[in-house]
Amino acid sequence: MNNERELARLMRVLTTRRSLLRGAAMGGAGLAAAALIGCGDDDDDDAPAPAAATQAATAAATEAPAATPTAAAATPVPTATATQAAVQRTPVPTATPAPPAEVARLGGGNRGEPVSGGIFRQSNSTGPQQLDPHASMDTRGKPMGEAVYGTLFRQQPAALQDHPIAEMQPGLMADWELTPDGLQLTGTLQPNAMISAPISRKLDSEDVKFSVQRFTGRPEPHSTLPSGAPNASSLDFVDTVETPDPDTPVIKMARPNPRALFDLGDLWSMVIMPREAGTAFDPGVEMVGAGAFLWDGQDPGVNYKLKRNPEWWGGPERAYVDGIEISVISGSANQLVQFKAGNLDELPRFSANELLQLRDDMPEAFIFASKRLGWSYLAFGEPRSWLGNGDAPWSDNRVRHAVSLALDRNALLEAVYNVSKLDAEGFNVSDAVSWHNMMPAGIPGQSIDPRTDEVTGKWIRHDVAESKKLLAAAGYPDGFSAEFHYTGAYGAEWRLEGELIAQIVREAGIDLKINVDDHSSVYTPMTTQGDFSGLAMILNVAPDMGLLLSLNYRLPSNRNQSQIHDPVIVDKVNDILSELDLEVRNEKIRDIQRFLVDPMWYVPSVGWQLGWGAYSPRMNVAEAHFTARGDSGYQTRYTDVWIEK
Repeated sequence: MNNERELARLMRVLTTRRSLLRGAAMGGAGLAAAALIGCGDDDDDDAPAPAAATQAATAAATEAPAATPTAAAATPVPTATATQAAVQRTPVPTATPAPPAEVARLGGGNRGEPVSGGIFRQSNSTGPQQLDPHASMDTRGKPMGEAVYGTLFRQQPAALQDHPIAEMQPGLMADWELTPDGLQLTGTLQPNAMISAPISRKLDSEDVKFSVQRFTGRPEPHSTLPSGAPNASSLDFVDTVETPDPDTPVIKMARPNPRALFDLGDLWSMVIMPREAGTAFDPGVEMVGAGAFLWDGQDPGVNYKLKRNPEWWGGPERAYVDGIEISVISGSANQLVQFKAGNLDELPRFSANELLQLRDDMPEAFIFASKRLGWSYLAFGEPRSWLGNGDAPWSDNRVRHAVSLALDRNALLEAVYNVSKLDAEGFNVSDAVSWHNMMPAGIPGQSIDPRTDEVTGKWIRHDVAESKKLLAAAGYPDGFSAEFHYTGAYGAEWRLEGELIAQIVREAGIDLKINVDDHSSVYTPMTTQGDFSGLAMILNVAPDMGLLLSLNYRLPSNRNQSQIHDPVIVDKVNDILSELDLEVRNEKIRDIQRFLVDPMWYVPSVGWQLGWGAYSPRMNVAEAHFTARGDSGYQTRYTDVWIEK
């Protein structure tokens, strides 16, 4: 047996908080998730939560003391200077300590040189609902779009202990220069970037212009996408694209954006499509681009496929696999069975409660930890008095604070992450998870811990007695009832978190009636966009808190679930989005969380911080392969995996 693999098996990614969060230490850019482990990998299995986890949460809710806020705020992590950021043209990582020596390497590290050939076998619970990557938020079509079309920039891959690195490397853009004021990006396209058949020509700057205009709907809607992309606001900082020659796109910004390269290289924001899209081919049923793979068709309800593009500009060695086949297998339990049977090469997600059993059942498999940096929270739906269409208990911020005080986050942490049991096995999970604040936990320089921050800790703690007092003062001495929405699509831990929240808050008199929304037909097109009644548990994953703030508090936005449009908040968010000094920007991000805790339009929970995935024994993967992937997520890692012969 390979020594590196044996090491990985025995050590089981013994990860401390320092190593897990080291890669997230990014002054201006906290990235989310790893590989395809993120909110895009749905799972429609609505199996009940494990009884042991429910019991653990109940016990923790009874025994765990409420956190007491102290006067000392979390110490900010030093960040790079604005001068350094200007020189490197990208956000600069914060200084962090070296990881401890006992951290096992993801994927085995030096286990031989990559080899070519074979089919990488994956699974998803459904096939792509929409192939046009600009036209929808489909979590199946978006990754395929990046693989086939390509993006201007690609995130620098990293090993687990280094993930994520705050740098972008060439994609379809071979090199570039950003002016010091951040208002103009001049690039040079890859000289050998070829668009595949039936277009069969070199990619040029007119394709970049076409893609930006089609995605944003500016300066006028494009005929092939009349309403623009549903998330067109992701590129609202882009003004125009000029094309002085075929190799040179010039992107002019409407405002400075310290994350311009990240946003322009994000598969969720925009891939580069040929200007013949809609004429030479129908992008709703076919993909034609300059990416590492070619679309190889689908058998609806059975599978969908990609095959290696022999003319990819990043070759000829990569991509290593001949193709990728994604089988449609509904439910995480069924996917787990197929993985154990050797029919799948990757299990992108499984729960903390399944970790030890999988380790024992498949000692040859590579089980790895991933830092998701997502944010689970409760949003408030109809009726909304702030929109002038009725009233509800949550129209009063005392009720919103009462909901927060009713949450026992220690109990949720224990149950969702199987903390005590995994700690006993040496996984140090308790050091790798925390409480979310008004933005996610785990992003050094930007996150603040409500357990040690006096301002946010006033309302983000567990105090049932105070919760009841606030409800009574707001006119609800007996509490209130409301619908409670979430989806079963994000795995057992996500479902468990929703079920336990509904149980825990009952102690304060809050009766949440669970509605498990169908992910494709209800949760994605309605709930996550604010179209729901009562309360909803939401997952938001984005590579930076600035982007999260923009999504959650500005309109129009398809992620402003509480439908808030407070001019004061919007001004603060716009100020953050335009700030090029990374240290100042981080300080403003910390400050706005303390401002947002009083209105508390969103109530933070604990989910989507730490995940687990596995590769089959026959797979190998570049050690430095982790890149952000989630609700905003840069690129897939299809080019960096191979099958051992």
